[in-house]
Amino acid sequence: MSSKRKQHPAKAEKSCDKRTKGSGRNYINSLPEELLCMVFDRVCLYTVKTASLVCRKWNEILFSGTYANRFVFGIIEKAWIPGDSIVRLIEGINVLARSKRDYRRVSFIAGE
Repeated sequence: MSSKRKQHPAKAEKSCDKRTKGSGRNYINSLPEELLCMVFDRVCLYTVKTASLVCRKWNEILFSGTYANRFVFGIIEKAWIPGDSIVRLIEGINVLARSKRDYRRVSFIAGE
């Protein structure tokens, strides 16, 4: 007896253009970018990061447009310790270099 398994096609990239079940229309996709930004303003940073994974359109709104200027990639060093602090700064720079996001504002704050 041979069992036949259904082959699943490779997952396509997430797109907001998929139709919703039921009415067949995706109304959130028809909202203007400015209104979506107002919604994103009202949620915490963790939720904004999660929203950027929903679809390409939301990711572009959050991290490619003028909305991205609201985010600051920060490296905070409470006590400056020669050697250790420089290592952490280099680690932060490496994180930025590997990131697919374009961080426009980067801040390094060192304590005394």
